[in-house]
Amino acid sequence: MWLDIYDKKAIWNGYTPSSGRFFPLASFDLNILMQFSRSPYLFFTYNAVLATIFAFIYLKILNNVNNSKINLLIVALFMLSVGFVIIFFGICYSDKIMIVFLSIFMLCTFYIIKNNDPKYIFLGIVFLNLSIYLKEPIFIATFCIGFLLFIQSFKNHYKNLKTYSILIMLSSIIYCILYFILIFNNIEKSYDRYTQNSDVITITLHGIINYILNDGIIIFLLPTLFVYRIFRVFIKKDKFEVFFDSFLSAGFVYLCIYLVLGIFETYYLLPCYIFSGASILYFLVNQQYTKFIFIKIALALGLLGFFASSLPFGIYNMINLKAQGVQFNEILDFSAKYLKQNPNTDIYFDGTGRGREIYAEYYVGYFVEYLNKIYNIKEFDIKTSMPNLKDIKIDSKKPYTYFNSLDLHTPKSGDLIILNNTTTNKINKTYMQDLNDKYTLIYKSNFSTIPYINIKSIIKFVNLNLTKSNHSLFGHQNVFRLPLNAYIFKVE
Repeated sequence: MWLDIYDKKAIWNGYTPSSGRFFPLASFDLNILMQFSRSPYLFFTYNAVLATIFAFIYLKILNNVNNSKINLLIVALFMLSVGFVIIFFGICYSDKIMIVFLSIFMLCTFYIIKNNDPKYIFLGIVFLNLSIYLKEPIFIATFCIGFLLFIQSFKNHYKNLKTYSILIMLSSIIYCILYFILIFNNIEKSYDRYTQNSDVITITLHGIINYILNDGIIIFLLPTLFVYRIFRVFIKKDKFEVFFDSFLSAGFVYLCIYLVLGIFETYYLLPCYIFSGASILYFLVNQQYTKFIFIKIALALGLLGFFASSLPFGIYNMINLKAQGVQFNEILDFSAKYLKQNPNTDIYFDGTGRGREIYAEYYVGYFVEYLNKIYNIKEFDIKTSMPNLKDIKIDSKKPYTYFNSLDLHTPKSGDLIILNNTTTNKINKTYMQDLNDKYTLIYKSNFSTIPYINIKSIIKFVNLNLTKSNHSLFGHQNVFRLPLNAYIFKVE
């Protein structure tokens, strides 16, 4: 995406009928920004502004639920969660502006329900529609909200709420109609992240485990509250809490959509937090549901996952995304200068082979692409000595051995070996000493990252040293994502 911005090319807008994708407002903000500047500072400043706006809006929502100083801590911790960090420390994620729009829609809905105030209807519907066209599943969750609000508008005799709920449902239905007309009959292959060589069972199991560890609050607490609210409303005849039950239901529906689709990206459940966060706070604190043991257990499991996995993973990503970006640029600068003087050099990436199951193929791809387009360096080759895995895409038209062949090679005199924390090899003092003994160190980065330490890396470390299972769920040997610096060695 940075190269598209660099070339001032229109960034992908999420309209791909052949794969069933229809979120046409994706990247609209980036396409506008690039007309003014291609500076990374502009885009990251924009991210910071969006994050600040979100913090104020969602804090306002929570303060309307329960005016407590702890709300600030809740928002701050959420903004350190791994999903939030990924989308706000990156450029290519339309989710960041979507959750801002969803938050505004929520706040407008709250005021319409609380005060029966019609002046928020237009604003709420505008930001609802902006959200719908930024992520496909949103329309299902928002239709759920509209439907529940519509039912309650008869019971409460809120004319404005009835109008608002009809407009919400109508917005969702219009999206569905457009999807059917523009996309449905043109789908050639449903969207997924698999290839014919992918181990779907292992990937799915890995995704579910990640959801449990990183999003325990959504996986454990949200469904528990949702089911219990059904029990309270339909069996115990409790009052239906118009705002809180509607948005709690939307969060649960959104979770179910991704579980059914089998898509497990780290940040994909963020809208669940937006939809249900205020409701969870309301039922736990205002309604004192924490007095029930099953709620306590679900909450404990959710918080355990957050503090043991999501929070440390988020902090790691905050630092590592910055560090890896700096290291990547330094490696490119050094490599470009070196390759100008030493064309036709073969380059190896330590611990990186072919197969996206565990190897950082993306890193090799970006390295080649940036050298080609930014530095106009093309006279080199990428090779690997690591074993080939199964999930490999070979492209015979690409000029580099790594991409057009399954051949393995052994580094020879004059070749370069690049080492950073994407390696799959077990990095320790002995390994680093062996590299220094065998090869000549010609570059070391000036910027360091931090080790990756959370419950997942600890479990993998225990397995590596005690149980020693070879199951693919445990990934590779570099469980703490070392080294902290990037290195380039020359084979003499």
